[in-house]
Amino acid sequence: MALIEPGFNAGLPIFPVLIDAPHRVCYSNPMPQAPLGFFKRLREDTTRGLQTLRQSAMFWTDRALMETELLRLRYRLSDLDRQLAGYYREVGEKVYGRLRSGEEKVLSDDEVSLLFPRIDRIRKERDQIAAEIEELKGKGTESEEPGG
Repeated sequence: MALIEPGFNAGLPIFPVLIDAPHRVCYSNPMPQAPLGFFKRLREDTTRGLQTLRQSAMFWTDRALMETELLRLRYRLSDLDRQLAGYYREVGEKVYGRLRSGEEKVLSDDEVSLLFPRIDRIRKERDQIAAEIEELKGKGTESEEPGG
């Protein structure tokens, strides 16, 4: 290989580089000119990567909100179940007490008859919340993570 005289190439300094033997020196440009296609491809890949990142972030944000809503509904459902159990226990205790004391008209008692509309209201609300939970679960299985 022949030695190339030191100088400047397109405004960039040319530095000596050793080639296959310590006594042979070749001057080379440290930053070769990249073809314009490289930068175009780099820009497109970066844009595509940022778009995928944004879509994934939106997906996981929606997923977290949905899981939070499911948790809130499940907590409300368990609260309604506790209320129902309390009302059932109260009705059972009143009916059992009336039967033990020998009364014949147990269900016509005002205290017991007032509990039934409350129980019906809570059961309807519980059924609505259970339907909402099933709807949210259905939405959760339909959505799929973007890019995968």
